[in-house]
Amino acid sequence: MSMQLRLAAALTWAIISAALIGGSMRLDRRVSSWVMEHRPLHLARATTLDNDAIARRIDRDDGPHGATFIALEWIFRYPVWHLGRASAAVLAAGLLAWRHPLRWRATGYFCICCIAAGMTEFLVKWSVGRSRPGKGIDAFDLSPFRGGWGGIFHQDNLSCPSGHAILAGAMAMALCLLLPRWSLVFVAAALLVCVQRVLANAHWMSDNAIGLSLGSGAALLLYGALARQWRLHQPRPLQTI
Repeated sequence: MSMQLRLAAALTWAIISAALIGGSMRLDRRVSSWVMEHRPLHLARATTLDNDAIARRIDRDDGPHGATFIALEWIFRYPVWHLGRASAAVLAAGLLAWRHPLRWRATGYFCICCIAAGMTEFLVKWSVGRSRPGKGIDAFDLSPFRGGWGGIFHQDNLSCPSGHAILAGAMAMALCLLLPRWSLVFVAAALLVCVQRVLANAHWMSDNAIGLSLGSGAALLLYGALARQWRLHQPRPLQTI
């Protein structure tokens, strides 16, 4: 990858990330409130709906959106939820080792991206100290370095960035670079993971935007560092998949 291409890729990533993060931050409170108001009550009780919101809805049924949310919950909780888990990364790494023409080079690069995403998540989540929605804490009421040094390993109720989103972003970017013809599929999968985290009210909308940006940025940076040494930028073998 030439220097010009690296700069163009970095600039494009920065512009898209800034737009996503800035736009999602403006919608954080509004989207979280909408989800808490419209999720079916039995699902809300099982997740992060606060007591005040439950009290406002205790005397009414699930409303016209109840059946829709139940269907979406099942679809997003099971198939989509696992796309942002380590199990998906292990499966993708195995398929790369088995089918990708670059074999260990593609698999090694992909695994490094996933590890980097996980380490970044722990450090940033602890440094930011943002609580999950539905806990009666404002979206921008932060508590950096919560729990001291031990908080790095005990991150209860911390939400920024989303672990699912940062891993999905890293996997999507790495796979887009290794298998460009399937890019739309990988990007769509990463976005679906983010939608699931918002519908579950497990994260603020901007948690997912930040996670996607950090994960994809880490994968892009690592590709620029390793592409020449590991010869990851060979176009012909990639087209055989």
